[in-house]
Amino acid sequence: MPMRVLLLFAVVALTTCGQVSPPFAIGLDQTDDKKAPEHKVLTRAPVTVDVPLGPGVAEQIAKAIGGQMPSSVALSLRGVMVPDGWNPRTTIHVFVNNSRATADTSPKDPSFVFAFHLSPLDPEEPQNFGMDLGPALARLKWTPDQPVKITFVLVPPKNAELPKDLKVPFEELVIRAPERP
Repeated sequence: MPMRVLLLFAVVALTTCGQVSPPFAIGLDQTDDKKAPEHKVLTRAPVTVDVPLGPGVAEQIAKAIGGQMPSSVALSLRGVMVPDGWNPRTTIHVFVNNSRATADTSPKDPSFVFAFHLSPLDPEEPQNFGMDLGPALARLKWTPDQPVKITFVLVPPKNAELPKDLKVPFEELVIRAPERP
């Protein structure tokens, strides 16, 4: 089964009861035989994924981060596999629209989104991570005419190095913006 990269941009509508309705896909479903992102693997070097926004998605994101009551813009990284020899103290930093980010880029940088660790407890089981792009996009004063590029940076613990051939595969990168009137 080929590794699948799904870039799904969904609008999630809230009902009057406060429950979340099923997502409505308005973006792209990309597989290996279509125009998939170049990277389906995180490596020792920072990896930037250019996220093409489907019709209406950029406007939904702008509405979500604007106004007095901003909503979250969910970014999900799914199906992440723990590679052999993984140091569990290695952190993965996520930045938006900062392709120059490195292991030395501060989490105080306006483009910083989130940091996480892979769990070595069950390396055979894919792991999923969710984060909110909204605050970083708002700090960057993002507008719908700008791209959304997600940069992943592997940060080793102090006095440690990442293996030169390190590869951390993932299956999906998903962005969801809530529907706002």
